[in-house]
Amino acid sequence: MGRQYTIDAVGDDKLNSSNLGCCNSVQQRISVDANQGHGTLRDTVLHELLHAIDFTVCADMKEHQIHTMAGGLLAVMLDNPHWVAWMMEREE
Repeated sequence: MGRQYTIDAVGDDKLNSSNLGCCNSVQQRISVDANQGHGTLRDTVLHELLHAIDFTVCADMKEHQIHTMAGGLLAVMLDNPHWVAWMMEREE
């Protein structure tokens, strides 16, 4: 989509108290709470990436849609590592 985002792990004092992550599409920056467990961190990064995609394609997704999609996509990826590897292969 032609946009490069920076992902930063920050202290929870840098985020809204109830948020584990934040996507700033204008600055193309994603910030995530560094104090999360590994599983939660992966879900949070995917969640914030979906916000970035939503902004770029003007899909106007609601927060519960982003939340549901992030959890579903993460589950598919974790349950199917061979599929993920296949998806990431470069065409020769």
